[in-house]
Amino acid sequence: MDRKQDCLPEIEERASDAIPARARGIKDQGIHQMAELLAESGPEKHYKNRSAFPNKQPEGMRYDEFQKQVRRDKRTARYEEVRTLVEQGFSLRTIARKLHLARATVSKFAQAEEYPEMHHPKRGEKRSILDPYKPYLLERWQHGCTNGVQLYDEIKARGYPGSAPLLGMFLAELRRKHQEAGSASVLTLDTATQVLEIPTSLPPKPRITRRMSGTRASWLCVSQPDKLDEKQQKSVEQIKAAHLDLETAYQLGQVFGLVLILSEPACFTTGQSII
Repeated sequence: MDRKQDCLPEIEERASDAIPARARGIKDQGIHQMAELLAESGPEKHYKNRSAFPNKQPEGMRYDEFQKQVRRDKRTARYEEVRTLVEQGFSLRTIARKLHLARATVSKFAQAEEYPEMHHPKRGEKRSILDPYKPYLLERWQHGCTNGVQLYDEIKARGYPGSAPLLGMFLAELRRKHQEAGSASVLTLDTATQVLEIPTSLPPKPRITRRMSGTRASWLCVSQPDKLDEKQQKSVEQIKAAHLDLETAYQLGQVFGLVLILSEPACFTTGQSII
């Protein structure tokens, strides 16, 4: 076999990493030399070699502020990487694939001369798709329409693209403000923040009155005046002052009660019926 190989002509071939070393006639000595070169280049970086806490929380800083600072540092580092790759001539698609970022983020970083700070809208700045319809809803509510289904159909016909639960949350707040103010006519809507407001100086709430029942009036007419409290005595005076016939009925009721007490005292003291 060796003599046949000596007779064959020598040809130039291109080495490939896909061909095993032994198939290409490379002995183990080359592999050992490669391992020595890798050892001289230094230890391989591994995630286990990294510090468990690369960012230490400074004293006096709250934990949430510290986490915000850490996240900002990471975003700043990504921004610097994107800017560096853009200056080297890489395309946005390549940068996004290389850094595992969205193309929109890469495009924003590439167009920004400085790091674009994240803006978190404050309360009241974030708009809702229901905002254009809130003045109409408040007007309809003040006119007496408090049916959520009907209001939803009305604003839906006006082009409202949202859902019924979103409308329900606004109507719940509107109902709560209505109960707190006592009247829907005093409610206003801030055009800047789209928040319902109640005026500081409210008119006095109307007192809810109800008519006294006949059973209550009859009991007051036959009850002994010395056993009634101040509020009950005031109710008796209102009954007597309402009409002359009611005053006569009160006098007859007192006489009737006195007759019952004198005729059957034991029944009233023990609580038994006289019938």
